[in-house]
Amino acid sequence: WGVDRIDADVVHGYPDKGSSETDIAIIDTGIDHDHPDLDDNYAGGYDFVNG
Repeated sequence: WGVDRIDADVVHGYPDKGSSETDIAIIDTGIDHDHPDLDDNYAGGYDFVNG
């Protein structure tokens, strides 16, 4: 429901906005960094709360 709530479909209609080469993800603190599905896909990140 979140995509509908923020009207994300409207943004996709703007020309020259976005790229298929850009990946964004928000990962909760409960992540298992050693999980096989994440091993090759997790690139690290930044802690915006604690720096």
